[in-house]
Amino acid sequence: RALLEQLHEAAIPMFVVSGSDQNELRRLMAERGFDRFFQAVYGSPTSKAEHLDAIITSLEIDAGDRRQVIFVGDAEADWRGAYTVGARFVYMDHYSTAKTRMRALQEAHGFERIQDLRALPDLI
Repeated sequence: RALLEQLHEAAIPMFVVSGSDQNELRRLMAERGFDRFFQAVYGSPTSKAEHLDAIITSLEIDAGDRRQVIFVGDAEADWRGAYTVGARFVYMDHYSTAKTRMRALQEAHGFERIQDLRALPDLI
């Protein structure tokens, strides 16, 4: 929570893009008081790539600058979504249920890996 507060106070635009049901996700984020940190919370049934593309468009980021957008994820679908739209992917290892596959993808594609979100400010 402290990190989210720090990033929010620094006026870094943050979004949630998840494969979870969008309505359920928004309800849970609001119940836990996390929704205030994010400009929007997105989920299924829309794909992660579609959500990321819409975010990039809403932020008016040019095609050549899409690597400014950092998508933190723990699964191959997260990496694929970021890769599809040209965003920078950062793999968060700690919560991943696919560590072997994700570490192989990291080796093959060279994306960054962090243990948890506390390492994120150093990458921004």
